[in-house]
Formats: sequence, structure tokens, C-alpha cells
Amino acid sequence: MTSPHTAPTVVTQAYAFALDPTAEQVSALRSHVGGSRFAYNALLALVQANWDENRAKKESGLTVTNDDYVSTSHFGCSTSGPSTVTNWHRGGVRTDRAPITTRPSV
Repeated sequence: MTSPHTAPTVVTQAYAFALDPTAEQVSALRSHVGGSRFAYNALLALVQANWDENRAKKESGLTVTNDDYVSTSHFGCSTSGPSTVTNWHRGGVRTDRAPITTRPSV
């Protein structure tokens, strides 16, 4: 019986899994990774171009609002604007999710 003054014991168990794909599965996995990389790079180029355009507007004295930033919500990002996606792909900290400690490879 557990005493009311004793914290319950927490047991953490980990599992290790190894992939052993066939040659055909390796080809399919590489294809999916390539498609993901293409999609990431396409979105990255879109966001960077939008960021550069808005930076030029700011430098010329125009007002830039959050509505001027490209919407990335349909790409799995919950918000848009310079404080979330743009800083994230430049190695910063995302404010819409947990911080990323390493810069994604492109």
C-alpha cells in the first residue's frame, strides 16, 4: 500500500526500432524524402521572397502589417509573420511551437 506522503513511482520504458527495408522500399522512402525536401525548399523560397519584399517596403518608409506577410497556415504553421516561420527557417526560435535547437538542413 502506498503512503499518502509518498510520491508515486514513475517507470519510463523505451523501445528501439530498426528499419530493414527492401530495395524497393528504400527507393520509395528516398522518393518521399525528396518530395518533402522539394516542398520545404519551395515554401522557404516563397517566405524568403516575401520577407525581402516587406523589408524593402519598411526601408522605403512604408508600413508593413502582418497581413503583408505570406500566409503559411495551410502548410502546417499556426500563424504567419516574421516572428514565427521566417525566424524559424533562419535558425531562430519558433513562437508558435516548441523551440528548435538545430537549424533544419536544406
